[in-house]
Amino acid sequence: MAIDCATIRFGYVASYSFFGAWMIAVVSFVAGLPLVLFHRTRRWGIGTLSASPLLLASFYGLFYILWHFDHVAFKRDQMIHFGPDVASDWVVYLKKTATETDVEAVDQAYILPLEQPNHGSLQQYMRLVPDQANGHWAFAVDFTPTATSNEKSRLKSRLLSDPRIERIYTNVAPDQIPSDQTRKTLIVHRSTKL
Repeated sequence: MAIDCATIRFGYVASYSFFGAWMIAVVSFVAGLPLVLFHRTRRWGIGTLSASPLLLASFYGLFYILWHFDHVAFKRDQMIHFGPDVASDWVVYLKKTATETDVEAVDQAYILPLEQPNHGSLQQYMRLVPDQANGHWAFAVDFTPTATSNEKSRLKSRLLSDPRIERIYTNVAPDQIPSDQTRKTLIVHRSTKL
């Protein structure tokens, strides 16, 4: 169980293995309690009760050894913050006339190929509903550090040539993008100052 836990790539998923080890230990302990009460089953009860802490000790001990010798897949994972308030590499706005079906089609055409194991340039993807993106369907994309600028520029040109895409914002948090009305107001104010 500890070896399986160590091969899990994501630390938050590995915590389920710890929960599983504790549950097996608790079930073993609870099952052994009534067996200790009766003379005929006392030996089985003591064995079951002692198996509970031994199970936990072996799980944590083996996991510690694997951790110490750097055989835990999620050991160097970094915490990734995401959400509409965190800057993304790209925030892609679809046109206001786009539907959810259009978003699915764009995902299938451009985003899904980035998620393939042999490609590996997409770190995270977050879809934004019109309430989060000033009345547009949109999505935020972060690339892995291994994604080349050539890959990104080819994808950007393909996205911008798609008639469903309105605009691509770079290095901005989705909730920091001004609405169309605010943008028009900013343009008017800038032009009056000139």
